[in-house]
Amino acid sequence: TPLLQDTQMGTFTPIPTDGTIVTVPFTGIAATSTNPDQRFKIVYQSALNNETFATLWAAVYPNPVTENVIHIDLVSANENTTYALTNLLGQRVQNGKLTAMQNLITLPELQEGMYLVSIQQDGKQVTQKLYIK
Repeated sequence: TPLLQDTQMGTFTPIPTDGTIVTVPFTGIAATSTNPDQRFKIVYQSALNNETFATLWAAVYPNPVTENVIHIDLVSANENTTYALTNLLGQRVQNGKLTAMQNLITLPELQEGMYLVSIQQDGKQVTQKLYIK
């Protein structure tokens, strides 16, 4: 299901796929061709076409990571939301709780390479690849 993410307001608006028009009011954008505004993103969450698949939507960025900081944005958050960062050998590098819809995570100094970020909330999980530069 596609979602329109407003990174400034921290909101997600479902985008219908049946041709219905959705209007999202906003103010405050002053973009130019040399300074584009990157406030909005269209994000997709795949559930493998299985209605009972227990998945969770999360945006993890930037990817690749260049400054040991990642953002994890959620549609909703509660005290049961956790994350784990593991290397490809399955070794846990860092873990913690995500208490807000927009989270800023400072990573330890890591070797360049591919890592996995797993996010869990109320029995649902999503895992995304993350490249550390």
